[in-house]
Amino acid sequence: MEKIFDAVVISPLGKIGIKTSGEKLTHISFLSAASPTSAPSNPVAKDAASQLDYYFRNPNFSFSLPLNPEGTPFQLSVWELLKTIPLGATLTYGGLAQKLATSSRAIGGACRRNPLPIVIPCHRIIAAQNLGGYSGAKTGELFKIKEWLLKHEGINF
Repeated sequence: MEKIFDAVVISPLGKIGIKTSGEKLTHISFLSAASPTSAPSNPVAKDAASQLDYYFRNPNFSFSLPLNPEGTPFQLSVWELLKTIPLGATLTYGGLAQKLATSSRAIGGACRRNPLPIVIPCHRIIAAQNLGGYSGAKTGELFKIKEWLLKHEGINF
């Protein structure tokens, strides 16, 4: 059986799967509680697990991981801009859309497909009147993750 993740770690948000390719981080996934944990199988996965742990202990931690998210040129441009939103700050879908001369809906679609949540902070994008969604969810466990991340970074809503 092929191994899906290069590490599965326990976090305050539950279990997180880490996937790498070569020398770069490619995916971070929120997993079910039933998922078995696994120690990092390579240096990049080990570094990602360590940096996630630091972030969960200190919300002011800045990630410095080699990333290789796969997406369309538009998605990649959105994800690059997401990385510029400072800790403790948010930006609306519309605000980010203006920077790229596109629509709020297009920004939401790119955020929904972000393969590296937390590290590429799509949780910092909110709607004009509420928190918006998270990974396509407006309620439930995934949405609770967005709320937790924002509170962790000191964002009051």
